[in-house]
Amino acid sequence: MNNRQHQPISVLSYLQNFTLFAGVSILISTSVMAAPVDFATSPLANTPLTDIRPNMLYVMDDSGSMARDYMPDWANDRADFREDASYNSLAYNPAIRYIPPVNFTNAGKDTTTFQSQTGLTEANGANSDLKPNWRKVKIDPYLSGSTVNLEDLNGGAGPQFWVTIETEYCKKIDLKECVTQSAPSSTYQYPAPIRWCTTAANAAADTPPANACQATRLQDGSPTYNNLRAPAVIGAAGVAIATVTFTSASSTPRVETLRVNGNNIIRRRSSSTNDLNSLATDVRDNINECTDRARNDCDVAGYSATASNNTVTIYAPTPTTATPAITFSSGSLSFNVTPFSVPPASGGRLQTTITPSKNSYPYPTKTTKASARTDCAGTTCTYREEMTNYANWYAYYRTRILLMKTASSLAFETVGDNFRVAYVTIHPGDNERLKFDTFRNTHKANWYKALFETKVSGGTPLRQALSTAGRIYANKETVNGTFPDPMEY
Repeated sequence: MNNRQHQPISVLSYLQNFTLFAGVSILISTSVMAAPVDFATSPLANTPLTDIRPNMLYVMDDSGSMARDYMPDWANDRADFREDASYNSLAYNPAIRYIPPVNFTNAGKDTTTFQSQTGLTEANGANSDLKPNWRKVKIDPYLSGSTVNLEDLNGGAGPQFWVTIETEYCKKIDLKECVTQSAPSSTYQYPAPIRWCTTAANAAADTPPANACQATRLQDGSPTYNNLRAPAVIGAAGVAIATVTFTSASSTPRVETLRVNGNNIIRRRSSSTNDLNSLATDVRDNINECTDRARNDCDVAGYSATASNNTVTIYAPTPTTATPAITFSSGSLSFNVTPFSVPPASGGRLQTTITPSKNSYPYPTKTTKASARTDCAGTTCTYREEMTNYANWYAYYRTRILLMKTASSLAFETVGDNFRVAYVTIHPGDNERLKFDTFRNTHKANWYKALFETKVSGGTPLRQALSTAGRIYANKETVNGTFPDPMEY
């Protein structure tokens, strides 16, 4: 089964989504003769000894919508997809390594203020209990001391996320012409975890007509592409499947344990019954009561199950070829068991719960971690490593404004005194604007301070903000005296 492992979106692409870099504008006219051009990195000067630094204005969108934890704007309309990064690009993605921000003070680079959430001290997400723990992770490290217990999420089960495994690959990135296959090919190389279709019938079709579905959702116009096409749920974190079929019973037996690799996966023994269908249902329910965490007689969490008549289908959290082992008492019971196996590549949506009862987290459906997860020392990620990554995402990337502050801090880390940098928001308050100056020492520290202290509210006057930026460069707008003539010489 093949899956596109979502690579970390570049910091620049984040910035392009939300900010305006109004530095040096270059107009390139079209020409019948085209060749690579080596653009100058600094303005022309009358003397080669003059060092003229580019003026770069950073404009932050501080509108109220930046507090949202979903993107695009429509990604809030399906609760069952909110935790899936294929649908909501702000959701936790286990293929991405979430890096903490950097800060600058007058003394230089500061890596202690915003630490990786390793759960070892209060500064990195722990309370006073046995460590590591993630019971005091900051909700907004930039503006608030409020914290959350990540281990208590989802009713005490812990953090959860979904991953969509592609069932289709397409000719072009617009995802309009696609086929069902388990891996990319030379013709169909673009994976399609989800698509948007013109009708519900096209969204549900085995093979929709060409151009009936596409990558981009269009809710207005004609035609609209507003019907979601996505693989079905494979089961909570299920990647391998086994079955248990009860064939006969007498003297009201009951299932005592159901073990996989020696670990019991049912919460308690079943009821005593000769009804094979009822017995299958009871075993299913006992497995599912331990899906999110190990309770009562369960040794491990992560398994889930469905039941059809007298057959129980069990989904394992990681690939395995083990054969389930059943013990019973109080009667006679016959059954047939199939070993776990990974089904044919058909794709689907998988849920994973990060729980201390499980200490190996490969990328879902894989046997190893995603290639970008260099924070994990082994071939898979441990519970501590996965929780640290999730806590970093929660603290520093969970909302649009958190993402922008963190990504911007990393993007400007290596920008130095060869630039003059300014800062302003689309609703500039007293502490949300900073004049052009050489990007070093006190000015760089003040720029980071303005970035991190930005608050969000109000509408989104992007055209007005763009106009203001242009007027600042033209020396026709000072924004209450903050921006004098931006020209250095």
